[in-house]
Amino acid sequence: MKMILTLMDCIKLKFLGTVNLQATGTIPSKCSGNPARCGTAWPAGVLTATDTLERVVKPKTKRVKRFLEKREPKLSENIKNAMLIKGGSANSTVTQVLRDVYALKKPYGVLYKKKNITRPFEDQTSSEFFSKKSDCSLFMFGFHNKKRPNNPVIGRMYDYCVLNMIELGIEKFVSLKDIKNSKCPKGTKPMLVLAGDDFTVMEDCRRLQRVLAGFFRGPTVSNIRLAGVESVLHFTALNGEIYF
Repeated sequence: MKMILTLMDCIKLKFLGTVNLQATGTIPSKCSGNPARCGTAWPAGVLTATDTLERVVKPKTKRVKRFLEKREPKLSENIKNAMLIKGGSANSTVTQVLRDVYALKKPYGVLYKKKNITRPFEDQTSSEFFSKKSDCSLFMFGFHNKKRPNNPVIGRMYDYCVLNMIELGIEKFVSLKDIKNSKCPKGTKPMLVLAGDDFTVMEDCRRLQRVLAGFFRGPTVSNIRLAGVESVLHFTALNGEIYF
């Protein structure tokens, strides 16, 4: 697969902790669980720790128990899965890009074939819902319109909430099926090469470098096979464009 990507817009969301108490039920930190310390009564809609414990439902079947155990915090982090989502206005080029990226991410990826009418930069609710549903901490959303043709959005999640995401524009694309050579087996850990001074000079490219490294790094391995390299993903940043 060969692509020329143009850096469009990027956004980085920070967890500031400033939220509406009545809307979210968040308790002020200075109260420390005691309303008398802050001199006010509990705001409407706030849930105490006791109420939260009472609402915890124990699994009734072994299947549900195994499912919940996989979602529990672990000392060793699981392999990050990626979900590929097709927007409501995605064309054939964007669809093929998602399929090729899914082929590179197998078996650590989930491809949604149906179109989803959502806008990640305006509302992250749908992305966070799919992230929790499929247990994915990485996502790529592809869409197409007149002002922004052939645009994929790559992002990362933290605790099923959007951490950061970057929007790219595809100027030239060659699919994997058009390249006549042998394909690597699925699950192969690729070697990442990020070349170009823009990755160290431009702030947006530095942020893109971290997103690409987290998206394509694959599983963590203890040793490598010295006989040869089967898969190499090469990204070159030059004059505001990314050659992949």
